Amino acid sequence: MEFIKNDNTCQKEGCNRPAYKSESGESPYCARHGGNIIDINKKKKALKAYYRNKWAERINEKTSLPNTKSLAEELGILRVLMEERLNQCADAYELNMEAGNISELALKIEKIVSSIHSMDLRVAITEDNIKAIIDVIAIVLSDNISDKELLNNINTGISNGIKKLEYNMV
Repeated sequence: MEFIKNDNTCQKEGCNRPAYKSESGESPYCARHGGNIIDINKKKKALKAYYRNKWAERINEKTSLPNTKSLAEELGILRVLMEERLNQCADAYELNMEAGNISELALKIEKIVSSIHSMDLRVAITEDNIKAIIDVIAIVLSDNISDKELLNNINTGISNGIKKLEYNMV
């Protein structure tokens, strides 16, 4: 901000400098005694608003992308953060000081790993996969068993078992 001429003097005892005045406002003190805090606070607020908007834009950008980060990529990022945090620790004292942050990262990593495993299980057990497995079993059984009645009993048993599973899943 540009300094504006001011006729008032600094309120600090023994100071004869002019009080700070700018486009942001006027202070009862000169710049040496903290009068310029008005401009500093204005710059801080502007910077905070800038970062708030910048991060909001980046978050919207990331969430609107068709190929947003996968859990595996997020896990990779957290593992790199963990490695960097550990590399910054030069001795046992620094490691102790960072223990809270390190354990928090470890918990986040564990949570993402658990999510990945549960998603992998859900993906692996799809309806199409189950039907494909049943088809393979049916082919193997029909190739090796010639008794039609036995094959019908096995087919009925498998069908009833699947119906029970579907009922329990719903």
